[in-house]
Amino acid sequence: MLCKYLPPQEYLLANFKYNAETGEFSGNTFLIGNYLYINIGENFLVSRLIWRYMTGDNPHTIDHINGHYKDNHWENLQNVSPTEHGNKHKEQIDKCIYPGIYRTLEGWKAFVKINYITVCIGVYTCPHKARQAQLRRPRETQPLIVNKETTIYIDSKVIEQDARRFV
Repeated sequence: MLCKYLPPQEYLLANFKYNAETGEFSGNTFLIGNYLYINIGENFLVSRLIWRYMTGDNPHTIDHINGHYKDNHWENLQNVSPTEHGNKHKEQIDKCIYPGIYRTLEGWKAFVKINYITVCIGVYTCPHKARQAQLRRPRETQPLIVNKETTIYIDSKVIEQDARRFV
């Protein structure tokens, strides 16, 4: 399934300039989240416009090979299916160098096991800070008596417990 209609290649070639070496696309670009957009009557992702500009094709999903969404060098862009794109990002998220640390929309979550139960001890801006928080946790934790409905309190903060994670 193709996404939003893009202006024809002829329109883009006539009204914009793109430097494949620098990745610069002429026009008033702006950021929404991590992505560059341009407004041509409505907002378009710059990377999708570049693909249309260079190939004439309406792309499915543009993947930034190096993971830097503002890097629109031609060799950094590839057209992939939404499934391929999702699988690539799932692999990147799952490959954290520290055990028990996972990337989420909120940030990097750190988990520890307490009395055979996995609990989240916080959300951090980078995996290194999450790991530091894990290492600061005391090794000797008081045994907790829990059941499936229990909410665990650590450091006076409510920590959500996933009852399915019993070992």
